[in-house]
Amino acid sequence: MTELPRLITDIETRATATKAALDSIVSWLNSVRGDIASVEASLADKRRAADTETHRLQTEIAKLRSEREKEERSLAQVRADIARERKEIGMEKQRLFKSLDDVLAR
Repeated sequence: MTELPRLITDIETRATATKAALDSIVSWLNSVRGDIASVEASLADKRRAADTETHRLQTEIAKLRSEREKEERSLAQVRADIARERKEIGMEKQRLFKSLDDVLAR
């Protein structure tokens, strides 16, 4: 019978140690759960910020594309004007030479 009280004491000691270990594990798991919630909230904030920046950049790209297309149209018009002017200069040059030839032929 002397073994029974010692056995009960050993069981109580081990149960207390096991409870303390389990409490520690539960605290750690709660801490991990809190960290996960914090990281997920941070990630959601970063995603919102990235989405906002992505939208801003897409808008800026669209604006720049529109400006480029406008400038390309303007450049095409300038090139067409230059070609027309060169043609007119060529025709005027021919008229001038013809006129000069007519004057010299007299």
